[in-house]
Amino acid sequence: MSLGKTYYRYVQRSTCGVVASPGVDILYDATGTLALTGALEQSLAWNVRTGERIHLCRPSSTSTRGHVIPGTQVTVQALSPTQSNRLAVGYEDGGVRIYELQSQGISAVSGECRQIVHLPGHRAAVQSLA
Repeated sequence: MSLGKTYYRYVQRSTCGVVASPGVDILYDATGTLALTGALEQSLAWNVRTGERIHLCRPSSTSTRGHVIPGTQVTVQALSPTQSNRLAVGYEDGGVRIYELQSQGISAVSGECRQIVHLPGHRAAVQSLA
């Protein structure tokens, strides 16, 4: 008499949402500890070693209900070569936003980036940043 083969059942514990959009390149900081990805309308910074999300950068222009205005998906992003805590992000709506990656204080606990400036003006999606 043969016994049947036992299969283990795997159950998903949790999800983390969108990690990276397919059209946006992944950036690494100068130290190689952070990976920066564009995820729909947000730009995320991940710790490469632990896999934890460290920073969340999203546009501050929202509707009256608190939702992000549609059409603001990330198309391109670039780190500042002189100030490693500055991230420029180009969007589908033609705007460029510059964020400051917080390293200390209350903002670092929540993981939210501070939007420094919003530069609207392009008629189409931003394709490159320098």
